[in-house]
Formats: sequence, C-alpha cells, structure tokens
Amino acid sequence: MVVNDTLTFGNFFPMRSGGHYRVTLEIRLRGAARPLEAQFEYRHR
Repeated sequence: MVVNDTLTFGNFFPMRSGGHYRVTLEIRLRGAARPLEAQFEYRHR
C-alpha cells in the first residue's frame, strides 16, 4: 500500500485477549550486510 507517497507494507494477525506480547520484526534491505531488527512490547487488557 502507499502512505504519504511512500510504498509500505502492512499486515494483520490475531491476538488473544488478555496478555503480554513481544513483537519482533526483522527487516531485510536489499544490499545491506545484515537485517535490521525492531521490537515492540504490547500489553492487551
């Protein structure tokens, strides 16, 4: 999809109610020596 004239990627996944989640993304850029990693914590109540 395009957001603010920039091509981007989106996705959805189910999360059971109540709980603590750690979401880790591994981003591989063409030509990069190694992937980038981003981690997010989410507490669902």
